[in-house]
Amino acid sequence: HMSSPTLERPPVAVPPRTTIKALQAQKVVAAKIQQRREEKGKVARSEAAPPADEDLKQRVKASVEPKKRALADDAARLTMEKKASGAQRVQEWKQQVHEMTSRVAERPLLM
Repeated sequence: HMSSPTLERPPVAVPPRTTIKALQAQKVVAAKIQQRREEKGKVARSEAAPPADEDLKQRVKASVEPKKRALADDAARLTMEKKASGAQRVQEWKQQVHEMTSRVAERPLLM
């Protein structure tokens, strides 16, 4: 029994040696997967929110805007405070360095 070259054989949709039982199992699994996809689609469609009316959007926006402005103002204030405290620390450090150098300059040289 000689096997024929691959190109001479007709194309096969199913791999050789696949049993009828295996094909049936594949069909069952494919059907279950398709059913799950359809159920997920139904759930996603049912959970979709209806479009909100313009009046509600305007009321929500009006209630949120002052808070956003207050948060922006707080952030700007905190930034200014941090910059000011950083500058103050730098100034204090410069003062300490100046005092240390003046004390060292006043000491007599020991020889």
